[in-house]
Amino acid sequence: MNRFQANYLNFPRSSVAGPPAVRVSAMISFTVALVCCLLWTFRVASPVAATAPTQIAADGSDLILVALTSDVDPAELSTLFEAQGFQLVEVWPAFELAAVRPLPVQAGRSAEALVTTAAALPYVRLAEADAVVEAAVVEDTPWLTPNDPMYPDQWALTHIGMETAWRVSRGSPSVVVAIIDSGVDVDHEDLSLSSVYPNAVELNGQPDVDDDGNGYIDDVYGWDWVEDDANPDDLYGHGTHVAGAMVATTNNELGVAGAAPNLRIMPLRMLDQRGSGYISDLIYALDYARTQGADIVNLSLVLRSDADTLHQAVKRLYAEGVLVITVTGNNGSRVYWPGAYTETVAVAAVDYDDLHASFSNPGPESDIAAPGDNVLSTYKDNAYREWQGTSFAAPYVAAAAGLIWSLRPDLPGQDVVDILLQTAEDVNAADYPGEDDYLGHGRLDVGAALMLASAGVNVDVQLPAGSYLSVGERLQLPVRLTVTDTQNAVLPVQGAVIDAQITSPRQRAADGVFAVLEDQQFYTDESGYVVGTLTLPAEPGIYTLSVSHGVQTREVLLDVKAAPLALSLTPEVADIEVGAGATAISVMARTQDGDLYTDDLLVTLRTDLGNFSDGSQSRTLIISGGRLTETLTPGTVAGTAHIELDVSGRKQQVAVLIKLSGMPVRLEGPQSLYGYDFGKGATVEIALRIYDQYGNKVWTTYPVNFYSTDGFFSPASVQSADGEANASFTVGAWMQAPQPIWAMIPGTFAIYQADVQLLSNHSFLPTVRMD
Repeated sequence: MNRFQANYLNFPRSSVAGPPAVRVSAMISFTVALVCCLLWTFRVASPVAATAPTQIAADGSDLILVALTSDVDPAELSTLFEAQGFQLVEVWPAFELAAVRPLPVQAGRSAEALVTTAAALPYVRLAEADAVVEAAVVEDTPWLTPNDPMYPDQWALTHIGMETAWRVSRGSPSVVVAIIDSGVDVDHEDLSLSSVYPNAVELNGQPDVDDDGNGYIDDVYGWDWVEDDANPDDLYGHGTHVAGAMVATTNNELGVAGAAPNLRIMPLRMLDQRGSGYISDLIYALDYARTQGADIVNLSLVLRSDADTLHQAVKRLYAEGVLVITVTGNNGSRVYWPGAYTETVAVAAVDYDDLHASFSNPGPESDIAAPGDNVLSTYKDNAYREWQGTSFAAPYVAAAAGLIWSLRPDLPGQDVVDILLQTAEDVNAADYPGEDDYLGHGRLDVGAALMLASAGVNVDVQLPAGSYLSVGERLQLPVRLTVTDTQNAVLPVQGAVIDAQITSPRQRAADGVFAVLEDQQFYTDESGYVVGTLTLPAEPGIYTLSVSHGVQTREVLLDVKAAPLALSLTPEVADIEVGAGATAISVMARTQDGDLYTDDLLVTLRTDLGNFSDGSQSRTLIISGGRLTETLTPGTVAGTAHIELDVSGRKQQVAVLIKLSGMPVRLEGPQSLYGYDFGKGATVEIALRIYDQYGNKVWTTYPVNFYSTDGFFSPASVQSADGEANASFTVGAWMQAPQPIWAMIPGTFAIYQADVQLLSNHSFLPTVRMD
């Protein structure tokens, strides 16, 4: 109810009925009030006023961001805010933030006045206008579309020690980096979809359905807040450039190399085709990255003024252990936001000569520097481009953090950052020794960082004692890498690089180092394991096997023999009854001269039927003095047991086949047999199957005898074969009643009974019987 309506309703009735002058005055007042009321109502209901948004941000956003004083029900907030002239657009409970939009009743008010009014809303602690976020890029270098590998032109990778880093880790897919940017061209020829983190629930869900209930439909590979859809494609090229620096496919004879090719990225688009976006969309993306499990967030973007609401969101990510890697900014006199927040890692840029790039913003908030001048990477529409800006320094630091976390999943985020800062190279020490405003702790050195991190990895070479090695054989080398966290949980290390070398103590290279006879690299899987294969030397002798990872090396002596062993595997019996007791299996190992091998020897026995003495079907044992006896229990399943004997991971012999069979307890066949009678009797075929008490067909041969009160069998007694017995039964003509027959195996309870019935055939004329 507005004040004009209130004045009319409260007008004294006695005045209207009073003297003429009073009545005229009252009518005039009434008319004015009525006209004003109608004009006010028309203004509020005006379609122009209802549809024209109030612009808050300079580039067009109509949102105001507010920080909430407490946790409050969104429905209650919506009612309270609407009563004060604001629409509640979004609530981010984890950040204690919300976004509001002025309602049409606020039309004509300045942005400053609206923000001030919003700050006084119930449950609001502070309010600020939605502001523009921009990509931290300097637009002054050409872009390329070469047809040949460009790694030699990626000077940045050499400067930050990637070739050393790649000998320690290539990264783990379990580490996810959210790229909050202009999107990513995931169809680029040098970017693989396997490098994009999938939302498994949506990937396996129903189309056009929000399967995981997070408010985003079909968000399989990220989200786009510019177009508000599930296709975060890159119309600007900036996010694709950032992504390529991190995860471009390496060693594929195409394009460029990514610093951490095995990491996974989460493309989140909130910058438009000009590289511009809003804080509100940035908060949306940060919340999405947090809830979808990103470990690292790369923000190659800046705000030119502080925003308390954004800071509040960043603080929440920091508290939850998410690393936020951002930039110092370009062409300014101070570090821009969010790089200016202590909860982020602010990355400055250096040029080819490791000098502070002229465009890179200085300031005490600078944490570390990385190459950002003329950085070559992927670009939109299958292109490649050299680009400069602190935007392109940040992804190298994000990739380095991802590699460290791949190697050390036991570390909290701050420890990962500390490793990066401790190992940064103070390239401007001559002018600014120690931490400074230009490069922070120094220029990123990924190789040194991973070497330092590798000191905490457990390297377990699992080549067992007792392995027999002979010249020219292929050595299976099992290695596992793990770390132990503060709760003493053992965590596998995935994507780590193992260097394995076999060297000869008798052969020295020119520099005096033992000659390398075999050198291979292997990569650990999701369990932290790798089983590498090396070729043993062609001459017998004592060799050194060196297994290296980062700063750690494990050495094992290899006693390589002149010839392989002669192995034999002999079962005590060839036929074992199912359900019977165990039978002995003898194993012998002899040298090439026929003598028993006297050293301890590790062997593995495997069977596909039955069990060994410990109840397993695979058992690793030590042969002492060249002899070993093991037992095989047949179990309850009939068939043929194949036993293998392995030495040092190589199959030496397939055992004699052992047939397993049980005692017959059941004969099975049709319960009714039919024959056509043409006046001369009939013959029917009987096919029986023999089963033991465990339901197996009986393989052993048994006699089967057939019986009847009339007719005859051919033969009357048969020997079973492969669990089956067959015979023929002939009966005389014109048999009216069914004829019972029986079969049994002597000495057992296996009995079979059926009825034979003759059927008249009416397709022929009747036959007259002559007595």
